[in-house]
Amino acid sequence: MTLTRMLPALVACLCGVAQAQTAFDTKTALVSAQVQDTCKFTNPTTSIQLLLGNLDPSLLGARSAVGVYSFSCTQGFAFQIGVAGQITPLSATSTHSRQLTHKTDATQTLGYTLSAALPNGAIGKGFSPGNELALQLTANVAPASYRDLKGGDYEDTLVVELRP
Repeated sequence: MTLTRMLPALVACLCGVAQAQTAFDTKTALVSAQVQDTCKFTNPTTSIQLLLGNLDPSLLGARSAVGVYSFSCTQGFAFQIGVAGQITPLSATSTHSRQLTHKTDATQTLGYTLSAALPNGAIGKGFSPGNELALQLTANVAPASYRDLKGGDYEDTLVVELRP
């Protein structure tokens, strides 16, 4: 059989196949998600500690304690650092007056100031390794705050907040 004789039969066969195809119905589907703006400390089970150490009233020296803590925030998320119960956020340019209370005599309090520094800015970079931010908390106590206090242990419990 020659090609010219086969061509009409082949065309008829292909047309039959094209006519036998079924029509498809389509529908679009929307897939969506919302990434939440959030901040989390890198190691939430470890307590933040600012240890001012032994204060000797006879020496009357100022004392500071510094702690640096890592945390992450959603990329582009603007946040502030605060202490529960205090409206004004902590910063390197503002300090908050706080009180340490004697562990056995609540009438004895030791005043100190608390400030925070965010050297990497206040915008989140994400949660991938290497995107952590550093929070530096500083507690300062002046000699006048402890020169006439009763001896013993003094404490203050802070609830540090990463605020939107």
